[in-house]
Amino acid sequence: MNSALLNKKLTIEKEVTTTNSVGTPIRTWAFMKATWGEIRFLSGAAAYTEEGTLNSNNTEITVRYDPLITYSCRILHGSQYYKINYIQTVNRKDFMKIQVIRFENDTG
Repeated sequence: MNSALLNKKLTIEKEVTTTNSVGTPIRTWAFMKATWGEIRFLSGAAAYTEEGTLNSNNTEITVRYDPLITYSCRILHGSQYYKINYIQTVNRKDFMKIQVIRFENDTG
């Protein structure tokens, strides 16, 4: 893996569960770290619902290895959110290839 290809600024967010004033759990996202990565688009799809079109893309993101990046994280690039589906360690923990699905909104 060539480090020069890690040219996209990414934000890693971790899922955090908090409670509101009446004790109801609320899922929110908290900033974990900023990093650089490579984004490769693999395929795309569109689903048509009553509310409109839901677009998603299967994407692979490569970043330097970080054991804190888990399945309970999501990745933000620009205004696009990516949900992590699979994490693969590359070259004895030098890099991570992360299979993600891109969502048009922040509900991922």
